[in-house]
Amino acid sequence: MAMWDIKTNLIADIEERGVSVLGANGFLKKNDSINELNKTNTQMLKILNELGLKTVSEEVDDDDDIDL
Repeated sequence: MAMWDIKTNLIADIEERGVSVLGANGFLKKNDSINELNKTNTQMLKILNELGLKTVSEEVDDDDDIDL
């Protein structure tokens, strides 16, 4: 679950600080969390692929209507 936690923390950082942050030189720069999020997500997808796991789409069943 460590990678999931890292991904969640990176998303939280981007939501909190935004896509641009103030750099050490006083100028705006790209938030490094964006690049790290992309790398983490790519690595997670590679792991899922190596394990042979695929996403399953959930089918919507219209027969679940309640008859009144």
